[in-house]
Order: sequence, then structure tokens, then C-alpha cells
Amino acid sequence: MLWSIIATGAVLAIACLSIAVNCQSPLAEGVPSTSIELAETPSYLVLTPRKIRPELELGVSATVFRMLYDSITFRVSIRRIQYSIPDYEINYAEETFTQPGSRIIRLKAPENIPEGNYSIFVEGSVESLGGLLFQNRTELIFEPRVFSVYIQFSKPLYAMGDLIKFRVIPYEFNLMVKNRLFTSVELVDPNGIVVRRWLSPRTNARGYLELSFQLPPTCSFGEWKVRCNRESFVSEKKFTVSYNVVKTMCAVNLTLPLRLSEFAFGVYGILEANHTTNVPSQGNATIRLEFRPRWSSVVLGTLVKEIPYFLGRSNFLFTMQEIQAELKLKDRPADLDVYGEAFVFDWNFLVTDNNKAQSVIFREVPDLKFLGGRVRQFKPELPYTAYVRQLTYILYQK
Repeated sequence: MLWSIIATGAVLAIACLSIAVNCQSPLAEGVPSTSIELAETPSYLVLTPRKIRPELELGVSATVFRMLYDSITFRVSIRRIQYSIPDYEINYAEETFTQPGSRIIRLKAPENIPEGNYSIFVEGSVESLGGLLFQNRTELIFEPRVFSVYIQFSKPLYAMGDLIKFRVIPYEFNLMVKNRLFTSVELVDPNGIVVRRWLSPRTNARGYLELSFQLPPTCSFGEWKVRCNRESFVSEKKFTVSYNVVKTMCAVNLTLPLRLSEFAFGVYGILEANHTTNVPSQGNATIRLEFRPRWSSVVLGTLVKEIPYFLGRSNFLFTMQEIQAELKLKDRPADLDVYGEAFVFDWNFLVTDNNKAQSVIFREVPDLKFLGGRVRQFKPELPYTAYVRQLTYILYQK
């Protein structure tokens, strides 16, 4: 919260609070022309906030350094500045000082204050004299946000015909959820048209709103938004409704393990294919595996397996003996990248769709090598240091 020093006794109250000697001119009779007039010592200090919100309790700090009178009364008021008509006073508070000290003068802004120009006035007076000692005005920044709103959707992307579910969670500045009454909650399409409006919805026992809306099969696609209104405070959040275009008649999914040991029985996986209506695809399929050395683009060999009759789901297996024979390796396959691709031909729609997956065959037994020459020196009963490095071989067959 911003604060502003609005008045000091040295600036605004010199004429009323100064002593008689300081009010005389240095050129007066009996005062040498070389004399220096001392500045008046401040007698009070007032600090006020710079922002105002509905239902916000303002705290004004008033400090009196020294008492020149028996008592001094501070009057703090919030007024709406209207240039064509007299100012309208929103609220005020008073505090009387009988001895030096500091106090907090509190006054609360109403809940339904409209948007406009507001100022805070601080006046100091002495009751026995009946006149003002000082007066100051400071402009306030009006912010209509009463509380913060968090809007949560059931998913980030919606399609035509989906059910939109969302929550509206209002919470205070201290992050405490409280029961707040919105004037309205609106659902707005990309053209700015209010499609649905909930008037005065009430939060549930947990302190938030749960609302839903069924999108029609044909509607505007783009950036929609949920708008929450309360008096002059508006909070909104956008979400996307996409134009669902079916690019393929079948959805193919090829699944391979992420990592396989060289001692595994083989490379295995699952092939699935469904129509866009979730009906299993019927036809034939082909699975192709490419084997490459780790971190290399050189293809060592390819294995292909045909599935003459495919209905929605099928398991497959390429044994390590088949892979070793195809790649012409002397040892078990290891340190290889496996790139798999599946093709499914649907007999009903006469279309072919494919999908890819990737796996790794890693070497489980590390290769170790001692660093240094073949001849090493050592002394009896003294420590001996040896350096060992683990090697990773890249397989390459010409």
C-alpha cells in the first residue's frame, strides 16, 4: 500500500502554530539585518494510503510531536470529487489528541461506492478556538477490485458439443476463501455475444462456484471467456473451443518398452487401431523394426513382420535370435536404438494409417579397461593406484 505525507506543521501550520518571535521579519525594529530566521519545528505528521477499494478499511497514521494547545482534533474524510456539483463525503472519522503521541485513525469505504475521482481530506482544529489549524487534500487511486478470482476449467481445450465445466473461486487478499455474491457470471463467445448468464449465483459451502454449459454441435470456435461481475469489478478468463476436423478414419497406436536389456527374450510390443467412433479397426497390419547403433543414423538392419488378420489389437515379438541373425552379430544385440513403425490397412474404409515408436537395447554387462601401459611399477606394502574406464562400443557392420 502506498503512503503519502500530506501535512507537516512546518509547511501548512506555520501561521497558526508559530510563536510570535518567528512571525516577525528579520528587518523589524531591534533585529539586526544579519540575523537568521530559524525554521519552525514540525508539530505533527500525517500518513495516508494512496489506494481505495470498496469495503477497504483505510488506516491513517497521525502523530503529534508537541502540543501547542490543550487539545487538537484530527478529522479525516473521504470525498468524491465532482466538478459540476459540490463534493460528496463518503465517510469520515475523528480523533482528539491531548498529549503528544501516535494513533491510527480508521475509516471504511462503503461496499457500493461507484467508480470516480476520490480524495482524502485531513483537517486539524482546536475546539476552544473554533477554527482550522491546517487542512490538506490528497488524491486517491480508485481500484474497483474487491477481491481476487481464480477460474479453473475441467480441461484446457474444448471441441464442439463438449460439456464445459468450470469453477470460480473468490478469495480475499489474505488468500482466505469467503462466501461472495457475484452480480452475474457470463459465458461469452468469440464474437462478444453473451451465450449464457447466471444471475446472482451463490457459492457452495466450500466457498466456490461450480457451473457447466453444454456446447451445441455447431458453434463459434475460437477464444471464449468466462466473465465474473460484481458492481464495477470485472474478472474474466479465456479458453479455447477448437474446430474439430477428422483427418484420419483410424487411430493407430504402437507401444514399445522404453528400455530393453540385452538378456531380454526379444523386442515386444502392442499394436492398437480404432476408428474415430472407437470401433476396432478390421484389416491387416505390418510392423517394421529398424536397428541403429546408439547416437548414430546408420541402419544396421531391418525386420518386418506381417499380421494377415488384425482386429483392433495385436501383440508382437521379435526374438533376440532373429535380431542377431538379421544383423549378423557374433554376440547378443546390445547398445542399439530400435525404431518401430506400424502400418494398418482398414478393409472397411480402404485406408492405411501408421504410427511410430522407439526403444533402446542397452548393454547390461559393462566393458572395463585399465588405463596405462602393460608394464606398471609397484612397491611391496605400499598403496597402488589403478584407473579403470568403462567403454561403450558403437556397433557398425560393413
